[in-house]
Amino acid sequence: MLHLTKETLLSLNQLLSHLLSAQVPLSIGETIHSSRAFASQDSLGATQRFLLQVNDVLETAGPINEPMESYVAKQFPKAVNYQHALKIYANSGSISLALEQLRIPTRTRSHATGNLGKALVYPTIVSILVAIGFAIVCVFTTPTITSLYEQAQEHPPAGVQFLELGRNFLNQWLTLFPLILCGIWIWWIKKGKQYAWRWIPGNDAYYKATLKAYTAQLITRLMDSGCEQENAIHLASKQTVITEPNKNGQKVTESSLLERRHQTASPTMPPLINWAIQNSEEGGQPISETLPMISEVYANTAKRESQSWQTVLPMIAGVTFGGILIFAYGFSLFIPIIEMLYDLSNPNNGLGGT
Repeated sequence: MLHLTKETLLSLNQLLSHLLSAQVPLSIGETIHSSRAFASQDSLGATQRFLLQVNDVLETAGPINEPMESYVAKQFPKAVNYQHALKIYANSGSISLALEQLRIPTRTRSHATGNLGKALVYPTIVSILVAIGFAIVCVFTTPTITSLYEQAQEHPPAGVQFLELGRNFLNQWLTLFPLILCGIWIWWIKKGKQYAWRWIPGNDAYYKATLKAYTAQLITRLMDSGCEQENAIHLASKQTVITEPNKNGQKVTESSLLERRHQTASPTMPPLINWAIQNSEEGGQPISETLPMISEVYANTAKRESQSWQTVLPMIAGVTFGGILIFAYGFSLFIPIIEMLYDLSNPNNGLGGT
């Protein structure tokens, strides 16, 4: 177990600052199981300012008579993920594990938002084609249909009036439409990609499966770094119990975790990891052999969950925008023509009579 000192923590913060300067995103407050991303807290600039603040506090503080990770937790209670990374670093002595802890939330979110952005390309293209098609109808078709009704001295139906309205305000909506798309694109680049979007079907399951895969991987790597199995399980369990209620409906706290530390398997751990722990305690395969396979199972589950909604979303968007396109064309183009032909063929209204 590594004893963290001021010098050690300042050196670690310097390394993190270099990574931030190289545009490597790190998460200070956000964890994988967060309901939404703390975009304002975990931006590159905010993270850099946080590290400078930590350094200032350490350099001005007097002698610290408690573990450094506990001192940081008291001074910066909102930096939950940073606290996890320090505890992992102190117990394993591995900088790579601490860096992985700081990177996993942002990397998971980036993967989810990246796939979401790819899925939105198809609806965007369809919406552009709809706008172009409707503009062509307004410019080239509307005058012909309108003149036919004027020659017949008939009041145009609602569909033709809709076309005339679109043609009259063509410059306005044709200018506003690309501006809206550009605004959405700029917002997505600056803000949208920093949110977790867990409410999208399949996204929350993706985050949970990724968390379970990382928990199994973390236990294995902690043990490989020389951490005892019991302590490794305890450190990894912090990934899943920050806001998870127990059977009595109460939130799991640090004290309750310490009380359950000597139990064979924690009920807050994922089921397969619980099984691996129990199997190991009963004389079965060591968890160092079973956890890598379990991590792969959860990783494959996360991949499937992230791909499911990527398939469904373009289908829904295609049906929605395609339906709007068909309705607009039918309402504004085909229905007026059908009505006009009906009027021309009806001998009772004076248009089709001899």
